[in-house]
Amino acid sequence: MGAATRAGARAIATHAGATCVTTYDDLPTTLDVAIDRPITHFDFVFVAVKTYAFESVRAEMEASKISYDVIVLAHNGMCAPVFDASKSARASMPQSWDIFPTPGEGCGYGMHVRNEDKPWVLPDTPHGRAAKRLLDTCGVKAVASPEFEFLVLQKYFINGVANLLAVIGDVDCDGLLANDTLRTRMGRLYDEMYSALKQPHREGIAMAPDNFRDVVFQWVASYGAHYPSSKQDFDAGARLEIESLNGYVVRLAESQGLPCPENKKVLEEVRSMIEARDAKAKQAVSAR
Repeated sequence: MGAATRAGARAIATHAGATCVTTYDDLPTTLDVAIDRPITHFDFVFVAVKTYAFESVRAEMEASKISYDVIVLAHNGMCAPVFDASKSARASMPQSWDIFPTPGEGCGYGMHVRNEDKPWVLPDTPHGRAAKRLLDTCGVKAVASPEFEFLVLQKYFINGVANLLAVIGDVDCDGLLANDTLRTRMGRLYDEMYSALKQPHREGIAMAPDNFRDVVFQWVASYGAHYPSSKQDFDAGARLEIESLNGYVVRLAESQGLPCPENKKVLEEVRSMIEARDAKAKQAVSAR
Protein backbone atom coordinates (compact mmCIF):
# COMPACT_ATOMS: atom_id res chain seq x y z
CA MET A 1 0.00 0.00 0.00
CA GLY A 2 1.37 3.37 -1.00
CA ALA A 3 1.61 6.39 1.28
CA ALA A 4 -1.27 8.15 -0.50
CA THR A 5 -3.55 5.14 -0.02
CA ARG A 6 -2.62 4.88 3.66
CA ALA A 7 -3.36 8.58 4.15
CA GLY A 8 -6.71 8.22 2.43
CA ALA A 9 -7.68 5.12 4.40
CA ARG A 10 -6.74 6.80 7.67
CA ALA A 11 -8.76 9.92 6.79
CA ILE A 12 -11.84 7.89 5.82
CA ALA A 13 -11.66 5.72 8.95
CA THR A 14 -11.21 8.73 11.25
CA HIS A 15 -14.07 10.57 9.55
CA ALA A 16 -16.28 7.52 10.20
CA GLY A 17 -15.50 7.65 13.93
CA ALA A 18 -12.89 4.90 14.11
CA THR A 19 -9.84 5.26 16.35
CA CYS A 20 -6.65 4.96 14.31
CA VAL A 21 -3.35 4.14 15.98
CA THR A 22 0.04 3.69 14.36
CA THR A 23 1.97 1.81 17.07
CA TYR A 24 1.13 -0.82 19.66
CA ASP A 25 2.23 1.67 22.30
CA ASP A 26 -0.90 3.69 21.54
CA LEU A 27 -3.17 0.84 22.68
CA PRO A 28 -4.68 0.79 26.18
CA THR A 29 -3.20 -1.85 28.46
CA THR A 30 -3.90 -3.57 31.76
CA LEU A 31 -1.31 -5.00 34.11
CA ASP A 32 -1.01 -8.78 34.18
CA VAL A 33 0.15 -9.37 37.74
CA ALA A 34 1.30 -12.92 36.92
CA ILE A 35 4.04 -11.62 34.64
CA ASP A 36 4.20 -8.06 36.00
CA ARG A 37 3.88 -6.63 32.51
CA PRO A 38 1.16 -4.73 30.68
CA ILE A 39 -0.94 -6.82 28.32
CA THR A 40 -3.59 -5.88 25.78
CA HIS A 41 -6.33 -8.43 25.16
CA PHE A 42 -8.94 -8.39 22.40
CA ASP A 43 -11.95 -10.58 21.79
CA PHE A 44 -11.23 -10.32 18.06
CA VAL A 45 -8.21 -9.27 16.05
CA PHE A 46 -8.49 -8.77 12.28
CA VAL A 47 -5.25 -8.88 10.33
CA ALA A 48 -5.45 -7.69 6.74
CA VAL A 49 -1.90 -7.60 5.38
CA LYS A 50 0.09 -9.17 2.58
CA THR A 51 0.97 -12.79 3.27
CA TYR A 52 4.68 -12.00 3.47
CA ALA A 53 4.00 -9.66 6.41
CA PHE A 54 2.35 -12.22 8.70
CA GLU A 55 5.58 -13.28 10.40
CA SER A 56 6.50 -9.71 11.30
CA VAL A 57 2.96 -8.94 12.50
CA ARG A 58 3.03 -11.97 14.77
CA ALA A 59 6.43 -10.95 16.14
CA GLU A 60 5.23 -7.41 16.79
CA MET A 61 2.10 -8.64 18.56
CA GLU A 62 4.04 -11.06 20.71
CA ALA A 63 6.61 -8.41 21.62
CA SER A 64 3.83 -6.02 22.62
CA LYS A 65 1.94 -8.68 24.60
CA ILE A 66 -1.15 -8.59 22.40
CA SER A 67 -3.52 -11.47 23.16
CA TYR A 68 -6.87 -12.44 21.64
CA ASP A 69 -9.64 -14.99 21.64
CA VAL A 70 -10.08 -15.07 17.86
CA ILE A 71 -7.79 -13.83 15.09
CA VAL A 72 -9.28 -13.37 11.61
CA LEU A 73 -6.81 -13.40 8.73
CA ALA A 74 -7.84 -11.67 5.51
CA HIS A 75 -5.34 -12.23 2.71
CA ASN A 76 -5.07 -13.21 -0.95
CA GLY A 77 -2.32 -15.79 -1.23
CA MET A 78 -1.60 -19.24 0.13
CA CYS A 79 0.84 -19.65 3.01
CA ALA A 80 1.64 -21.95 5.89
CA PRO A 81 -0.16 -21.19 9.20
CA VAL A 82 1.58 -18.40 11.11
CA PHE A 83 -0.80 -17.73 14.01
CA ASP A 84 -2.29 -20.09 16.59
CA ALA A 85 -4.50 -22.41 14.51
CA SER A 86 -6.78 -23.07 17.50
CA LYS A 87 -7.75 -19.37 17.52
CA SER A 88 -7.62 -18.58 13.79
CA ALA A 89 -10.22 -18.10 11.09
CA ARG A 90 -9.37 -17.09 7.56
CA ALA A 91 -11.62 -14.66 5.70
CA SER A 92 -12.08 -14.36 1.96
CA MET A 93 -13.08 -10.85 0.90
CA PRO A 94 -14.56 -10.45 -2.59
CA GLN A 95 -14.53 -6.67 -2.41
CA SER A 96 -11.90 -4.30 -3.75
CA TRP A 97 -11.39 -0.67 -2.77
CA ASP A 98 -10.32 2.29 -4.84
CA ILE A 99 -9.49 5.34 -2.71
CA PHE A 100 -9.37 8.71 -4.43
CA PRO A 101 -8.93 12.35 -3.33
CA THR A 102 -11.96 14.63 -3.06
CA PRO A 103 -10.45 18.07 -2.36
CA GLY A 104 -12.76 20.25 -0.33
CA GLU A 105 -15.34 17.50 0.17
CA GLY A 106 -15.91 15.49 3.35
CA CYS A 107 -12.65 14.17 4.77
CA GLY A 108 -10.83 14.86 1.52
CA TYR A 109 -11.04 11.28 0.24
CA GLY A 110 -13.66 9.00 -1.23
CA MET A 111 -13.77 5.24 -1.62
CA HIS A 112 -15.32 3.16 -4.37
CA VAL A 113 -16.09 -0.39 -3.29
CA ARG A 114 -16.53 -3.02 -5.99
CA ASN A 115 -18.61 -6.16 -5.36
CA GLU A 116 -19.94 -4.56 -2.19
CA ASP A 117 -23.10 -6.66 -2.52
CA LYS A 118 -21.12 -9.85 -1.95
CA PRO A 119 -20.36 -11.04 1.60
CA TRP A 120 -17.13 -11.79 3.38
CA VAL A 121 -16.75 -15.57 3.50
CA LEU A 122 -15.62 -17.33 6.67
CA PRO A 123 -15.31 -21.02 7.57
CA ASP A 124 -18.28 -22.73 9.16
CA THR A 125 -16.41 -23.24 12.43
CA PRO A 126 -16.99 -21.80 15.93
CA HIS A 127 -14.45 -19.01 15.30
CA GLY A 128 -15.76 -18.37 11.81
CA ARG A 129 -19.34 -18.13 13.04
CA ALA A 130 -18.31 -15.84 15.91
CA ALA A 131 -16.53 -13.51 13.49
CA LYS A 132 -19.56 -13.58 11.20
CA ARG A 133 -21.81 -12.47 14.09
CA LEU A 134 -19.42 -9.64 14.92
CA LEU A 135 -19.37 -8.44 11.31
CA ASP A 136 -23.17 -8.59 11.27
CA THR A 137 -23.31 -6.15 14.18
CA CYS A 138 -21.01 -3.80 12.23
CA GLY A 139 -23.23 -3.88 9.16
CA VAL A 140 -20.73 -5.92 7.13
CA LYS A 141 -22.23 -8.71 5.05
CA ALA A 142 -20.67 -12.03 6.00
CA VAL A 143 -21.38 -15.72 5.79
CA ALA A 144 -19.87 -18.73 7.57
CA SER A 145 -20.02 -21.23 4.73
CA PRO A 146 -19.53 -25.00 4.62
CA GLU A 147 -18.15 -24.36 1.10
CA PHE A 148 -15.38 -22.19 2.49
CA GLU A 149 -12.54 -24.30 1.06
CA PHE A 150 -13.90 -23.85 -2.45
CA LEU A 151 -14.65 -20.15 -2.01
CA VAL A 152 -11.10 -19.47 -0.83
CA LEU A 153 -9.81 -21.30 -3.90
CA GLN A 154 -12.14 -19.30 -6.13
CA LYS A 155 -10.66 -16.02 -4.87
CA TYR A 156 -7.18 -17.47 -5.19
CA PHE A 157 -7.76 -18.37 -8.84
CA ILE A 158 -9.06 -14.86 -9.52
CA ASN A 159 -5.90 -13.36 -8.04
CA GLY A 160 -3.69 -15.94 -9.73
CA VAL A 161 -4.86 -15.23 -13.27
CA ALA A 162 -5.10 -11.47 -12.83
CA ASN A 163 -2.80 -9.85 -10.28
CA LEU A 164 0.73 -10.31 -11.60
CA LEU A 165 -0.39 -10.28 -15.23
CA ALA A 166 -1.90 -6.83 -14.64
CA VAL A 167 1.57 -5.66 -13.62
CA ILE A 168 3.08 -7.07 -16.82
CA GLY A 169 0.37 -5.63 -19.04
CA ASP A 170 0.07 -2.30 -17.15
CA VAL A 171 -3.72 -2.68 -17.23
CA ASP A 172 -6.78 -2.94 -14.99
CA CYS A 173 -9.15 -5.92 -14.97
CA ASP A 174 -11.08 -4.61 -17.96
CA GLY A 175 -7.80 -4.23 -19.82
CA LEU A 176 -6.77 -7.80 -19.06
CA LEU A 177 -9.91 -9.21 -20.60
CA ALA A 178 -9.92 -6.84 -23.58
CA ASN A 179 -6.37 -7.74 -24.66
CA ASP A 180 -6.33 -11.01 -26.64
CA THR A 181 -2.73 -11.80 -25.75
CA LEU A 182 -3.25 -11.23 -22.04
CA ARG A 183 -6.56 -13.10 -22.08
CA THR A 184 -4.85 -16.09 -23.66
CA ARG A 185 -2.12 -16.00 -21.01
CA MET A 186 -4.79 -15.85 -18.31
CA GLY A 187 -6.24 -19.07 -19.71
CA ARG A 188 -2.86 -20.78 -19.58
CA LEU A 189 -2.32 -19.59 -16.02
CA TYR A 190 -5.71 -21.01 -15.06
CA ASP A 191 -5.02 -24.40 -16.64
CA GLU A 192 -1.69 -24.73 -14.83
CA MET A 193 -3.22 -23.61 -11.54
CA TYR A 194 -6.03 -26.12 -11.79
CA SER A 195 -3.63 -28.95 -12.60
CA ALA A 196 -1.26 -28.05 -9.73
CA LEU A 197 -3.97 -27.51 -7.09
CA LYS A 198 -6.28 -30.37 -8.08
CA GLN A 199 -4.79 -32.93 -5.68
CA PRO A 200 -3.32 -30.81 -2.83
CA HIS A 201 -6.63 -28.87 -2.59
CA ARG A 202 -8.94 -31.66 -3.68
CA GLU A 203 -11.60 -30.92 -1.03
CA GLY A 204 -12.12 -27.42 -2.35
CA ILE A 205 -11.74 -28.39 -6.02
CA ALA A 206 -14.38 -31.10 -5.57
CA MET A 207 -16.91 -28.35 -4.77
CA ALA A 208 -16.12 -26.37 -7.93
CA PRO A 209 -18.81 -26.26 -10.62
CA ASP A 210 -18.19 -27.72 -14.07
CA ASN A 211 -17.92 -24.19 -15.48
CA PHE A 212 -15.38 -23.06 -12.89
CA ARG A 213 -13.15 -21.46 -15.53
CA ASP A 214 -16.08 -19.29 -16.67
CA VAL A 215 -16.87 -18.39 -13.06
CA VAL A 216 -13.30 -17.22 -12.45
CA PHE A 217 -13.25 -15.05 -15.56
CA GLN A 218 -16.69 -13.61 -14.75
CA TRP A 219 -15.38 -12.61 -11.34
CA VAL A 220 -12.37 -10.90 -12.89
CA ALA A 221 -14.78 -9.00 -15.14
CA SER A 222 -16.83 -7.94 -12.10
CA TYR A 223 -13.89 -5.80 -10.89
CA GLY A 224 -14.10 -3.66 -14.02
CA ALA A 225 -11.71 -0.72 -14.11
CA HIS A 226 -10.10 -1.73 -10.80
CA TYR A 227 -6.33 -2.26 -10.76
CA PRO A 228 -5.46 -5.44 -8.81
CA SER A 229 -3.58 -4.90 -5.57
CA SER A 230 -0.32 -6.20 -7.05
CA LYS A 231 -0.47 -3.58 -9.79
CA GLN A 232 -1.17 -0.86 -7.21
CA ASP A 233 1.74 -2.07 -5.08
CA PHE A 234 4.07 -2.10 -8.08
CA ASP A 235 3.15 1.46 -9.03
CA ALA A 236 3.60 2.59 -5.42
CA GLY A 237 7.11 1.13 -5.26
CA ALA A 238 6.00 -1.38 -2.64
CA ARG A 239 6.80 -5.04 -2.21
CA LEU A 240 4.56 -7.46 -4.13
CA GLU A 241 2.92 -10.71 -3.13
CA ILE A 242 4.63 -13.15 -5.46
CA GLU A 243 5.52 -16.33 -3.60
CA SER A 244 2.03 -16.77 -2.13
CA LEU A 245 0.32 -16.18 -5.48
CA ASN A 246 1.80 -17.69 -8.65
CA GLY A 247 4.93 -18.77 -6.77
CA TYR A 248 2.78 -21.16 -4.74
CA VAL A 249 1.44 -22.69 -7.97
CA VAL A 250 4.96 -23.24 -9.29
CA ARG A 251 6.08 -24.91 -6.07
CA LEU A 252 3.08 -27.22 -6.04
CA ALA A 253 3.57 -28.11 -9.70
CA GLU A 254 7.25 -28.88 -9.22
CA SER A 255 6.54 -31.05 -6.17
CA GLN A 256 4.21 -33.16 -8.34
CA GLY A 257 6.39 -33.20 -11.45
CA LEU A 258 3.88 -31.14 -13.42
CA PRO A 259 4.76 -28.58 -16.12
CA CYS A 260 4.10 -24.95 -15.20
CA PRO A 261 5.78 -22.77 -17.88
CA GLU A 262 3.30 -19.87 -17.93
CA ASN A 263 3.33 -19.29 -14.18
CA LYS A 264 7.14 -19.50 -14.20
CA LYS A 265 7.29 -16.99 -17.03
CA VAL A 266 5.02 -14.57 -15.20
CA LEU A 267 7.20 -14.80 -12.09
CA GLU A 268 10.36 -14.15 -14.11
CA GLU A 269 8.84 -11.15 -15.88
CA VAL A 270 7.49 -9.55 -12.72
CA ARG A 271 10.73 -10.08 -10.81
CA SER A 272 12.65 -8.44 -13.66
CA MET A 273 10.21 -5.52 -13.66
CA ILE A 274 10.60 -5.07 -9.90
CA GLU A 275 14.37 -5.15 -10.21
CA ALA A 276 14.28 -2.50 -12.94
CA ARG A 277 11.79 -0.39 -10.99
CA ASP A 278 13.86 -0.44 -7.82
CA ALA A 279 17.10 0.27 -9.69
CA LYS A 280 15.49 3.28 -11.34
CA ALA A 281 14.21 4.55 -7.99
CA LYS A 282 17.63 4.12 -6.40
CA GLN A 283 19.27 5.95 -9.29
CA ALA A 284 16.80 8.81 -8.93
CA VAL A 285 17.59 9.16 -5.23
CA SER A 286 21.33 9.14 -5.93
CA ALA A 287 20.94 11.89 -8.52
CA ARG A 288 19.30 14.31 -6.06
